[in-house]
Amino acid sequence: MNNQGQNPNLLNTGDKNRYRKKEGEIRTMESDISKLLKEEKPSVLELVTKRRGEEMFSTATGAKNPLISWKIISITTASLVVFLIIGFFAYKYFLGPETRSGGEIKIEKKPVIYVSYDEETEIVLKNKNEFASKVNEVARESSRFGTLKKLDIKIANGEIKNVLFKDFLRILEAVPPIDLEFVVLPELQQFIYYSDTRATLASIFKVSDTARALADMLSWEPRIPAELNEFLLGASSEINIVFFEDKTHAGVPYRFAKMSFSEDLGFGYFVFPEKKYLVIASSEEAIRIIINRLLEP
Repeated sequence: MNNQGQNPNLLNTGDKNRYRKKEGEIRTMESDISKLLKEEKPSVLELVTKRRGEEMFSTATGAKNPLISWKIISITTASLVVFLIIGFFAYKYFLGPETRSGGEIKIEKKPVIYVSYDEETEIVLKNKNEFASKVNEVARESSRFGTLKKLDIKIANGEIKNVLFKDFLRILEAVPPIDLEFVVLPELQQFIYYSDTRATLASIFKVSDTARALADMLSWEPRIPAELNEFLLGASSEINIVFFEDKTHAGVPYRFAKMSFSEDLGFGYFVFPEKKYLVIASSEEAIRIIINRLLEP
């Protein structure tokens, strides 16, 4: 029986999915699909293999990922900028302030100001033995009554630098309680007060603990007249047995030991807790003036 509508070149073998060419070639749906894939489209395996081969070729020939290159450039640039910034500030703060003059290095530093003053002068010491003569020279200068003159005392020893607390102790050859050296900070302010009769010396120190500083000063009292004799600016003591007395001015307590019956001369000190100051002076008037200025708004 003839099958109408069928391809005359194919014979039906009974299986609707199987046909046979008249020339003897057997085709199936699976074989047709397989042939189509081979001729028209590459397999997934071929695509993966081709892609992997391209990557290996790119690596072998030295080609680089542009994204990675930009990352490297960005990191390098940022590192260079940071290095330049660090170099700038290192030069500014460590090398910039130094200036050479006459073979010496002058270190410029902002002066420490603990209390207001009226005049200012600079003293440069070549050695500690010049302290008394140079300070007395300033004390003999003509200044109006009530003037508080700040002394910027420096040492020239290969470099010119400000006198610090330990330098000051070496100049005076003073040996305070060991604990006081740990409580007092390096910076200090020194000045001369001109009263109506004489000039007196005073110093202000910044401390980390006012209670400990006061306790150390109390234990140092018996040796203060001998070790801080330079505070008297060459004046002779009229009293051999020294007693420190408790006194108060404007609500601020201080201790003072008179060294003269006729003049306002002696050793006095007080701590100012509000600003953590230790003040030492050689006259009561100087102590009262400093207290007044510390209480200024």
